[in-house]
Amino acid sequence: MDHIQNNTQKLKFDLLFVKRFLKLFTFMFPSFLSLPTLLCIFLLLLSMLEQFIIYKLGLIPSQYYEILGNKDAVSFKSITIRALLIIVTEAFISSTLRYTVSMLHIQWREHLTLTLHKEYFKDVLYYYVNMFCRDIDNPDQRIAEDLNNMCDTFSQIFAPIILAPFIIVYYVHQTIVISGYIGPLVVFGFFIVFSFINRFIMSRVVYNVYKKEKLEGDFRFKHMQIRVNSEPMAFYQSGSTECLKSNNILFDLLRSQYRVAQKNYLLNFFVKMSDYIGVILNYIILAIPIFAGLYNDLSAAELSSVISKNAFIIIYLINNFTRLIDLSVNAATTAGLAHRVGLLFETLLQLKNSEKPLITTYANSTERRYSMRQE
Repeated sequence: MDHIQNNTQKLKFDLLFVKRFLKLFTFMFPSFLSLPTLLCIFLLLLSMLEQFIIYKLGLIPSQYYEILGNKDAVSFKSITIRALLIIVTEAFISSTLRYTVSMLHIQWREHLTLTLHKEYFKDVLYYYVNMFCRDIDNPDQRIAEDLNNMCDTFSQIFAPIILAPFIIVYYVHQTIVISGYIGPLVVFGFFIVFSFINRFIMSRVVYNVYKKEKLEGDFRFKHMQIRVNSEPMAFYQSGSTECLKSNNILFDLLRSQYRVAQKNYLLNFFVKMSDYIGVILNYIILAIPIFAGLYNDLSAAELSSVISKNAFIIIYLINNFTRLIDLSVNAATTAGLAHRVGLLFETLLQLKNSEKPLITTYANSTERRYSMRQE
């Protein structure tokens, strides 16, 4: 099929990914009142409530420091009861969030798979995709496995990615109150440096994930062929030949897995390094108001309480930046899978809009093969 363009040359975390993913979005959210849309709204609202609970929970240690420093037994009992209630609430919200994410994953898979089935089985498109489209390796894997994994990973990062900017703005404001503009500037500089590094590495991870999934499908397809053709293989005693072919496909797959592991090693190295540097940044920012003498009038118990409260705010700000960096691993996987699923959709649409009637073309190709056999 000459009119099908080769779209697999450059697969990165770029505008092509955004274009393909936005196209998939129209199928993931068929209408405003559809169940996936309502689940997403509920997920976002619940995530915002969780952030409020986390903030209240994060301030509990600072209150403990002050109460214990003042040896206040009555306040200690009340704050303990309050802390337990907040913990139970957070556990309930967290469990509900996980359940909602699972339901969203299932709903997205249902809508995308049904839409893909509708296009795939229209006319004889499935025949052309499997027989003539070299760019579309293992369409069965793209529909059954890649689409499911894409929905799974994206459902996990959907709410964090959307809420992260709002959470960061709030905690940036709180950090400015604590340390002035120096604290947020240090955190921003830290985030920009590691984001640039991760963006560079992610583009290579996306391409290698795409290649690995292709080879996974080839390896599985080879064993499916052996299962289907086991009787003629036994008749011709071609076990050693098929073993050699299967091993060659396996070695290609393993080499691809090694490349993915190497790229992920580099990505995980910078992700972990950003996590630990974030802890040190917390103490650097905390030291600014302390060494500037802003808390010289406080008692030891009050100073401990203020340090604990400020530490939570700064750590949570840094944590939200580092979480964005951590999400790059899942985002890279989502991008690689979205390319595979999106390319299948694009190819089906190109085939559907092709100049020649597909049934006629299919009949002609079948007739030619039949006449050749007769000769």
